Amino acid sequence: MEIQAHIICIGNEIMLGHINNTNAQYLSKKLSEIGIRTTKQTSIPDEAKTIISSINNSLNSSNITVLTGGLGPTVDDLTLECISKASGKGLIFNKKVATNIKAHFKKRKIKMPKNNLRQALVPKDANYILNDIGTAPGLFMTLAKGKVLIALPGVPFELYSMFKKGIVPQLKKIFQPDKIIRSRVIKLTGLAESSVDSKIEDLLRSKGNVEMGIYPHPEEISIKITATDETEKKARATIAKIEKKIYSRLKNHIFGYDDETLEGAVGKILLKKKLSLSIAESCTGGLLASRITDVPGSSRYFKIGLVVYSNIS
Repeated sequence: MEIQAHIICIGNEIMLGHINNTNAQYLSKKLSEIGIRTTKQTSIPDEAKTIISSINNSLNSSNITVLTGGLGPTVDDLTLECISKASGKGLIFNKKVATNIKAHFKKRKIKMPKNNLRQALVPKDANYILNDIGTAPGLFMTLAKGKVLIALPGVPFELYSMFKKGIVPQLKKIFQPDKIIRSRVIKLTGLAESSVDSKIEDLLRSKGNVEMGIYPHPEEISIKITATDETEKKARATIAKIEKKIYSRLKNHIFGYDDETLEGAVGKILLKKKLSLSIAESCTGGLLASRITDVPGSSRYFKIGLVVYSNIS
């Protein structure tokens, strides 16, 4: 049976476009690494009726519901109350969570506002994950029919740590995924999306345990191969077989894989050929030099960057 997760990101700031929703991307990636597929991502406002209905709909259609955001101490942080209503679990003041919140302010020598103790309310029977960075705890609830409800702070660097340390081990223990999901990204430049499509059209139609897609970006085209199988070895073997075919057709345009960047690829070529690089920029305001120097070890080949923002010679 495929284990399905639904991610619900809560916050007016997301709906208004004031911040990028990086949490959904992070969670989907990390869930897939342990064999859990995200089948739906939803962004909703800080509105009680919407939050409650979204939780209920998700619990009815997926094995795992992950909520992010709305766990703060202010009146517009409604997630705790909504979880309580949707699950039928009352909120109970937790002394250990309260102590952790107080310690957060004491360590920083800041007087704690009383409303922060709202964050020490935990739904009955829920496991809590203490926050080592901020104040809002995470929640892990096992409900009827084996459904799991997870709530995490919306602040990304708080969420990342808590999910890795507190959530992943519990998910593995409960669901024991029998499938492995692995992906490989092949990065190309110098070709249009349509050209890439025409060269690997037959591979894109691969069936069975493989999914493929082409994703255009301003300076590159990405081909993503995702395989689902019983073991890491089988999934990797499936990906390698397709990757080999892609390489034979597009090798002159491939510059990297997965998290590798175009500027990183340039750096490798410079090092291999024992060449150095200097850059003169105007309207870019130093952007190109910044990208080059963002690569670790770039000092071995990058010599000088000039930003000349003037028509006066």
